[in-house]
Amino acid sequence: EMAFDAGDFDAADAAADRAIAGDPKLSQGLLYNGLVSLNRARRDKADAAAWKAARAYIVRANKLDPNNAQPLVTYYSSFRMEGIDPTKTAVAGLIRAQELAPEDDGLRFMAMTERVREGDLESAKQLLRPLAYNPHAGPDNDAAKLLAALTAIKDPKLAQAALDEVMKGQSASDDEKNNREGDKGDKSLRPLR
Repeated sequence: EMAFDAGDFDAADAAADRAIAGDPKLSQGLLYNGLVSLNRARRDKADAAAWKAARAYIVRANKLDPNNAQPLVTYYSSFRMEGIDPTKTAVAGLIRAQELAPEDDGLRFMAMTERVREGDLESAKQLLRPLAYNPHAGPDNDAAKLLAALTAIKDPKLAQAALDEVMKGQSASDDEKNNREGDKGDKSLRPLR
């Protein structure tokens, strides 16, 4: 984990291999093999076969520990990393991951966006409510704005446009924050914490 966090993918991969050699049923080792492979695939602008091979580690980790949210969200995120739409299986995995880790606001928001894309506005609003009504959120709460928009909208296509508008505003404020804080542009896929 430390090697991965430091960006030393070779050391992280070797450590994961050693962990798996000691315990072949260690899902965390497979997960780190997958995370390393996914980040390398993005860095190297790999072909579809390399992405598929990287995902195989994640699938194996999920089979060993099916109630662990991390492999499910990593599998879903791998498609976004590759720049392609996630499969239905990946979306179902994301929804399951959110059920397993309902306290994770980022995961909740990701699941909500998929529900909007599917046109399931009631489920999207249900996922969004805890974020919208968070008493610790500031007055400029994007989740509250989005919930109000989704409540007023009946057409799923218009809901997607409302989501896109909030995401565009959120992305701009994230970019501004990163510029202020000196973000180095590290967009590596990381495990949930």
